[in-house]
Amino acid sequence: MEGGAPELVNLDVIAQAGGATRAIDRTFPVTVTDGILDVVFSSTVSRV
Repeated sequence: MEGGAPELVNLDVIAQAGGATRAIDRTFPVTVTDGILDVVFSSTVSRV
């Protein structure tokens, strides 16, 4: 969240979804005080 700690750290989307062609969703309560909700995604690829 803006100015706060990341909510999801080391999330393995495929493992959480149960497969590469499945989706997951997460809900987070937020308070928007300036009328703009900023969402930032970053990715890391780990090939084991």
